[in-house]
Amino acid sequence: MWGWVMERTMAWLLDIYPLHDGMAVWFIADDGRRLMAVDKWRPRFFITGTADEADRLEKFLSQGGAPVEMNKTHRQEFMTGEEIPVWEFRVGNPAGFPRLTAEARLAFPDIDFFDADIPVDRMWFYENRRHPLARVEAEIAGDGTLTRLEVRDSIWDLDYGLPPFITLGLRAEGPAFMHPARGGRRGGLEVHTADGTRVLDTGEPRELLSRLSAVIREEDPDIIVTEHGDGWLLPILADMAYQTGIPLPLNRDARLRPRVSAARSYFTYGRMMRTDESWFLRGRLHLDKRNSFTLEAAGFEGLWENARLARLPVQTASRTSTGTGISSMQVARAVEDGILVPVDKRVPEEFKGADELLDVDKGGLVFQPDVGIHEGVGELDFVSMYPTIMVRHNLSPETVGCPCCRETGELIPELGLRSCRRRTGLIPRVLAPLLAKRAGYKELKKNAPAEAVRERAKARADAHKWMLVCCFGYLGYRNARFGRIEAHEATTAWGRETLLSAKETAERMGFRVLHAIVDCLWVIPANGTRAARPDYDGLAAAIGRDTGMPISLEGLYHWLAFLPSRADPEQSVAQRYMGVFETGEVKARGIEARRSDTPGFIKAMQTGLLAELARTHSIAEAREAAKGLVERVQESLHELKSGRVHAEDLAVTTRLSKAAGEYTRPSPAAVAAQQLLCRGVKLEPGDKVGYVYGDSRPLAVEVMEDGAGYDTERYGKLLIRAANTVMNPFGVSFAIPLEPLSAHSRGGRGKRRAKPAGASEARPERGHKPSRRGEEGPFLFPGW
Repeated sequence: MWGWVMERTMAWLLDIYPLHDGMAVWFIADDGRRLMAVDKWRPRFFITGTADEADRLEKFLSQGGAPVEMNKTHRQEFMTGEEIPVWEFRVGNPAGFPRLTAEARLAFPDIDFFDADIPVDRMWFYENRRHPLARVEAEIAGDGTLTRLEVRDSIWDLDYGLPPFITLGLRAEGPAFMHPARGGRRGGLEVHTADGTRVLDTGEPRELLSRLSAVIREEDPDIIVTEHGDGWLLPILADMAYQTGIPLPLNRDARLRPRVSAARSYFTYGRMMRTDESWFLRGRLHLDKRNSFTLEAAGFEGLWENARLARLPVQTASRTSTGTGISSMQVARAVEDGILVPVDKRVPEEFKGADELLDVDKGGLVFQPDVGIHEGVGELDFVSMYPTIMVRHNLSPETVGCPCCRETGELIPELGLRSCRRRTGLIPRVLAPLLAKRAGYKELKKNAPAEAVRERAKARADAHKWMLVCCFGYLGYRNARFGRIEAHEATTAWGRETLLSAKETAERMGFRVLHAIVDCLWVIPANGTRAARPDYDGLAAAIGRDTGMPISLEGLYHWLAFLPSRADPEQSVAQRYMGVFETGEVKARGIEARRSDTPGFIKAMQTGLLAELARTHSIAEAREAAKGLVERVQESLHELKSGRVHAEDLAVTTRLSKAAGEYTRPSPAAVAAQQLLCRGVKLEPGDKVGYVYGDSRPLAVEVMEDGAGYDTERYGKLLIRAANTVMNPFGVSFAIPLEPLSAHSRGGRGKRRAKPAGASEARPERGHKPSRRGEEGPFLFPGW
């Protein structure tokens, strides 16, 4: 597999992790070998304090048995920018570094620590200016020590090579929508390789493990891609290996076990979220497609890009939020620039009176649209508005209201503060190259001749989008290392000023603003004529000159409808509209098809209606088309009553805000969670649960059996409401109910039998309880 050789080699950097005597570094060499070397690097941290305090701390650290080096040096203090004297400590035990520094902070609470809680693998990247998946030239000594490592590419390259990965996929047979730990019929283990898919469908655990181990050794994959691998599949396989005594070579480094981090629930942006426990392999990469926001949002290309930019190990990057990514970019830049990274946030919010809070804490500017439908509307979007504002106006925690520019700095609208003109802030230094790289990918997405290049550029630009969004949020996040609410408020103040200036420019050039929200405007000619694309391009150029901010024409609409509130038909909603660009692309916000809790059957119906309306080029054409879609809605309604709709297509998916036993009111999600709890499946806050509105109560999707009915009246109302959302602007509406829904029902008024999840059309599969180990029939993993 690999061996120790004295050599220099060109390779890609695959994986790193701390050992007691250094950092393990894995490479994919150009000749196809997978090599591991040990870098004798020692992690470091800094303190401010007296020589006596530093001596006492050195003695404390030395008691742990690892060699400790102490030196006096200078580093830059973040807020003031001044060079201050500090003590640097290097610890010769990377694996024990987190424990040692945590104990030191508890033992010396009066000492200020810096860089002490940065994960060791990230610090290795930051300090040495390296990045995951880098193209490198490595020199490895005969004893396996890494003596030299030179990076040959840059994180800012648009076109960079990637390692020739060997990938192996693992998933359980069964419906993809259903979590395997919650029941449902399961068979064997699907193993996906470059040669195709094989199913290890065996009734004996020893044989299953033996065959899987043989496949892993034969393929020797660099990446193992799983579905529900973190929270379910790998723990089960590891438990089986322990019980049977058959080794399972998940790690390349056979000396170590996989590293497992605990599951957790957390509250963010008004929602309770949950991440499964995570399994990190050594010498290979484990990526769980069901436990990665980045993979879901931007695919593998987006993941590689984020890992490189943020200097996060790939397995970490796949499981962390994009906020963690942008925070890592900030810490990396601070370390490179010699800035001390505080362990705890140290910039409290300045005191503000009630009147001052009303002035500064306004957020983004929104113009309320008029309910109605329009033709020839142009949509203009500022390009990455808030990050661009931060760069253009030098907005960063240390530059807003800085003491050196109280009279000469740039005045921030409404706040009465000024931003620094003498030094560029940390946040702008991080964002400027990221914005430039995203602009490069957007250009490639438009003009690259090869489809593969355009798709790759789109995925990487999408990954940047989420990092840029989070960067603005982190400015005001209370626990952000480099956050400060005044910088957040300054950004939104400039945003409001920019949008107002854009509105004034549009009106001066003969346009009327129909709607505007934070960073985009919808405009039409004020005289009622239909403007051409060059007119809108000219308007965008004028707004760009007046505001100093890049803005582009997102597109021209054949028609655009601003939709009313559900509660008040006379009242519009800022983010509730739908329209069709001249390219035929549909853009919609706030409608049922955009909601995560809308059943798939209803989403598909509404999306189909929009697709038909998207073929029209005017309001008049759309009205005629809408009349012809009435029968389609009726067919969908009749399909509901016929029982041809599968349970997964009727499922409403939502996140639990509490544990199943903590609900005091029987909401549908709580009822479904209780049903799963009775079957031994315990859901935690932030977990997703899917349920179907059944005969008499909601039913968790996983407990649906053949013959279980669903509430046709309720689903009929949901379907008609979704149809009315799309059709009402064109003069077509449906009453609720469209016709008596119980006319063709069986087993009670308004009810219909649903097909169980995963059942076939010809022969519905009857529900059953999961098999247990030792029962007759095919072997099923515990919980299947």
